[in-house]
Amino acid sequence: MYRKKKNPGKVGFGPTPLGFYCYALADKIAERVAFGFMFSAQLYEWIKLYKTSILLYQYRVMLCRFEAKLR
Repeated sequence: MYRKKKNPGKVGFGPTPLGFYCYALADKIAERVAFGFMFSAQLYEWIKLYKTSILLYQYRVMLCRFEAKLR
């Protein structure tokens, strides 16, 4: 029996399979997780730098107070 094509002039590959959406979603989630880890690592470095600068400032203040006591 002869079957006629449904859309003979249509260019395209048909509907997108559900697996493609799953892969795209998994890729997007992985990208956001990686960005979250990178941001948290950078935030940790900023906090360490901040604590170090505060400690240096406190050390200078203590040194000045000690020198003032010696005078």
